[in-house]
Amino acid sequence: MIPDLWKDREKPKAYYFTPLHFNGYCIGYSVITYGDKVEAYDITYRNWSRNIMNALEYYRMHKKLYLASFRDVLTGVYNRNGLNQNLPNILDEAMREKKILFVFLADMDNLKEINDNFGHMEGDNAITVVSKAIQSCLIGNEICARIGGDEFLVIGTYDETTVSPEEFIRKVNKYLRKYNKNSMKPYEVKISMGAFSDYITDKAKVNEMVDHADHIMYRNKARNKQKYNL
Repeated sequence: MIPDLWKDREKPKAYYFTPLHFNGYCIGYSVITYGDKVEAYDITYRNWSRNIMNALEYYRMHKKLYLASFRDVLTGVYNRNGLNQNLPNILDEAMREKKILFVFLADMDNLKEINDNFGHMEGDNAITVVSKAIQSCLIGNEICARIGGDEFLVIGTYDETTVSPEEFIRKVNKYLRKYNKNSMKPYEVKISMGAFSDYITDKAKVNEMVDHADHIMYRNKARNKQKYNL
């Protein structure tokens, strides 16, 4: 957007740079020139700039509200609405191309403890860390959603050479171990996970797969609880 100020010209030009802002934050800037005429911008230009600022702010707020309708505000992954909108495409692809359907569930083990002892800002941080850990393992054929306060769901399509459910869980654990080692936080981010994959011929089977992954997750949660209490 910046004009080529150093370009050779037969006649000099004056450029007027005007910040575009709304309620204290800068949106950008506009540039106007009258060629080789030495003139100041007038009320028409000021009104035009004001209209541009209002329009840009309206667009920003509209986009924010639109994203909030299917994105989780805290983590940026899909919410339940976004999951429901995108899931049919994933299931259609799995059946049409005879790909493996992958289901992954994660539930935080100590969110209440973090909230109670260190405050909800740290709890939000822990939720965000879990989201980043999961997203770092995605390869692009999945949808990730926050389906509860501390619960995440991933559903995607893989082929036989892609990562297994066990490998996906190992990668998430590896991310969290590294974070807990380096974060300098007074708490560790702990989660329980369950994953399952299979071919599907009917969309209804996804519910069975989610239930199966959920069963694995809660079985692991019981083991983790015993381990933490030792």
